[in-house]
Amino acid sequence: ARLVAHAAARSPYYGRVLRGLEGAALADLPVLTKDNLVERFDELTIDRSLHRTEIETFLQSAPAKARYRGRYRVAASSGSSGRPGIVVFDAAEWAGLLAASVASRALAGSPSGRSAKVGSPSPWHLSAQLGATLEDPRRPALRLPVTTALPELLAALDRFGPAVLTAYPSVLGMLAEAQRAGQLHLALTHVFGGGEVLTAATRRRVSEVWGAAVFDQYVTTEAGAIAGGCPAEDGMHVIDDHVIVEVVDERRRPAPAGTFGAAVLVTVLSSRTLPLIRYELADHLRLALDPCACGRPGPRIAAIAGREREVLRLAGPGGPVAVHPAVLTSVLDVAPVAGWQVHQQGPRLRVLVVGPAAGFAADDLGRAVLAALTEMGVTEVDVDVEVVDIVPRRAGGKAARFVVDGPT
Repeated sequence: ARLVAHAAARSPYYGRVLRGLEGAALADLPVLTKDNLVERFDELTIDRSLHRTEIETFLQSAPAKARYRGRYRVAASSGSSGRPGIVVFDAAEWAGLLAASVASRALAGSPSGRSAKVGSPSPWHLSAQLGATLEDPRRPALRLPVTTALPELLAALDRFGPAVLTAYPSVLGMLAEAQRAGQLHLALTHVFGGGEVLTAATRRRVSEVWGAAVFDQYVTTEAGAIAGGCPAEDGMHVIDDHVIVEVVDERRRPAPAGTFGAAVLVTVLSSRTLPLIRYELADHLRLALDPCACGRPGPRIAAIAGREREVLRLAGPGGPVAVHPAVLTSVLDVAPVAGWQVHQQGPRLRVLVVGPAAGFAADDLGRAVLAALTEMGVTEVDVDVEVVDIVPRRAGGKAARFVVDGPT
């Protein structure tokens, strides 16, 4: 209620859209979309001197760790769905993000020992800034950009010898295969994945190779740490003193309990400079119905299936067929490869795979993918499987699982 009143009184955008909604329940308030955040940034902020175009210029020329106007920390997303999302934080808001980040890691038992992270190459990425702020000189830490060539990445990790490893799940899968092949020699106790969907197959591969606990983390540029995994390894606990999470259907109504929603609405309780109330994330989540075995109360995310932009649309007998990510991940996650990426080019799917195991047959995988699509009602599609050295990554370092390269 305090956040809503603050936003209505101080932000021109919220003052307009919240007029007449005083005292309304959160579920009755308007949704803030990514387009709103990008296009209405200047109206959304409570500081009338903040302008998106000027911040964009700052990001292009300012040195790393610089503060905008000496006051604000700025974080920028990769812009994979259009123009990059930009968020600003004052000192109090930054403290709230740090507390949420620490709380998320604490769910895993606050692991100790040497720590390595393979993450975004951008100094403006939120994870890079949070990591730099939380660095403890008494605890050795290594940060490597995900763009590092694989031989150099493996050598650097071997030299450092971390006990704790954090990386995008696509990187974790690749490193696990390198360890299995004798190209990497790490003794890990804790592994954290975030920024991408941590599939059951990747979790299983990492656990088998290292025998380490594997923890998923749900973090976004706009909200910071939303949820984190615990030793039960059964979903992620929402950091509910930092955010309110709503899972909604296509009409932005509450999704039926225990089902995947079409989107997630996040309200960041500490956001004041740029209030984020019911901010829409295009993620497909399912909330848990049963309590966690760890005993921790509160909302828990049972699974993340992917993002709306990962839904492929292919021709069927009655028109386009929406193919949910789970249809293809059920095939590709069990393939004997270290990683994969699907590109849609009209009626053609290019399946890029890296690190195929001995005996891998591209034709067999192509037929399995085609069979899964046919079962969904897709009638016109060509599937090509290609073995590549690396899969393309976005500017922020993430590897999309599904990429639409042209008209669908």
